[in-house]
Amino acid sequence: MFKLNYKNYLSIIVFSLPSTFISASLLYIINIFLTKDIESLSQYLLPVFFCFIIYSFLLNIYFQSKLLDLNYKMIYENEVKILSLLHQSSFKNFLKFGSQRFYTVLEDLRVFIYLPNILITLINSLLTIIICLGYLFWISMETTLILSLFLILIVGLYLFINKKLSKRYEYLRKLNEEYYGYVDDSIKGFKELKISAIRRENFFTNHLGDNRKKAMKVDISLTKKYLILNLLSQNGIYLLLGLVFIILIYLHSLDSEQIITYVVALLFLNGPINGLISMQSFLIKAIVSNKRIKRFFSDFKQEKVCDWEKVKNYGFNNLKFDDIKFSYDSQDQFNFAIERLNLSIEKGEIIFITGGNGSGKSTFVNILTGLYSPNKGKILLNGEEINNLESSYKDLFAVIYSNNYIFSKNYNNYSFEGNNYYKELLKIMQMDDTVLDDREASIRRKFSKGQSKRMSLILALLEDKPILVLDEWAADQDPYFRKYFYEELIPMLKRRGKTIIAVTHDDAYFKQADRIIKFEYGTISESKLVSNIPT
Repeated sequence: MFKLNYKNYLSIIVFSLPSTFISASLLYIINIFLTKDIESLSQYLLPVFFCFIIYSFLLNIYFQSKLLDLNYKMIYENEVKILSLLHQSSFKNFLKFGSQRFYTVLEDLRVFIYLPNILITLINSLLTIIICLGYLFWISMETTLILSLFLILIVGLYLFINKKLSKRYEYLRKLNEEYYGYVDDSIKGFKELKISAIRRENFFTNHLGDNRKKAMKVDISLTKKYLILNLLSQNGIYLLLGLVFIILIYLHSLDSEQIITYVVALLFLNGPINGLISMQSFLIKAIVSNKRIKRFFSDFKQEKVCDWEKVKNYGFNNLKFDDIKFSYDSQDQFNFAIERLNLSIEKGEIIFITGGNGSGKSTFVNILTGLYSPNKGKILLNGEEINNLESSYKDLFAVIYSNNYIFSKNYNNYSFEGNNYYKELLKIMQMDDTVLDDREASIRRKFSKGQSKRMSLILALLEDKPILVLDEWAADQDPYFRKYFYEELIPMLKRRGKTIIAVTHDDAYFKQADRIIKFEYGTISESKLVSNIPT
């Protein structure tokens, strides 16, 4: 996900150099002060040092601003890319992985907000440590060699601990992903939870509550471990000082003035080491988040990208399904499948789809509208085979699903204000006494289920697509409007050239269709012209 090339690394090193030079200069000035060369310090080094601080400050503002621009651009572009990837992935993939994956991956993405400052501080600390160690080697090679071996041992221990902690943090992210699933259940199943005390108790105690307890336990444990690591790093310098004193006393290699210089340099080393330790928490989060983002992009593989400027205008005369087969990706021996679907649909035809629960109606609708790609068989549009069910094919359909949804904004090309066709549709759907004007905000409101379906039908007709697919649309209408829908609306839409495919159980109105198709166990068990159905 976030990959840095050699140019990025080179830029970050360059950005870090001014602060590193300041640190090195400060150490050098302190050394001169300790050697009592005050005259050269006051005449030359201090003015140069202060000028360098000002120069470094201005340079850092410029470089870090550029890096921030690059980082924020990457984050915000990827926020759009993630949701774009959702709609370039298959509907089966979306159902398989669930919506909570999108919440957590967006949360993972926001971890990288602080990446520029962290990277610059990281490189600056590493460079400062290298310079300080070089200076210590110059003062006493034997002492610094032993000290370096001790530091390598500590670094190895830290890396081992961090590897363990990263697994715990990854487990915490999985718990949070599960939590977003509970948030989904809580919002979408509000009524079902509200009316059942047992279900609500189990939800909050055994599931949501248990998840949050586990997450809290892991979160507290991680925070305490990082706290211990930070405290160890802060107090570790005293352990190093003690070690240095023992070594220096044993070796007798330095005089008192060199010992003071060595100890000051060692104390100076404490800052960047503590800086590195304090970054461990962020670095582990960043590494885990980066892995999860990569996994997300792998799971939601990008499929065919639609060139929005070059969508074909197929038009519609007829549609044919030739030996279509479809099955879900499942190891279950009872895996549902559509077997040998053969069907022709003509322009202006009214087709009612019927069948029991689990008969294959919804799967057929998803295949028809291009949400599912067949495993085998051909789809012929106007006699031409359609490959990959590209967006041009899907664009033939205006669909109202049984769980219809009205968006919070208008994402279509039509407008409402001053739209006479929209006003006409409000009257036809008997919504003109509910939606009182043509302002955009008037329809972004809470409707009853029946009114919501009527509003969705208005919006679908405004799309002006040749094929209208209605999944149990009339089920939420009152008896009066249901009768009005079948006996007046459908004939009117047929006269206007619409092809209508409606999933319905309202057998009292079957006479309004041209053909009735019945599904059973994933196959078409009956296909009858209405003129052949006895009344």
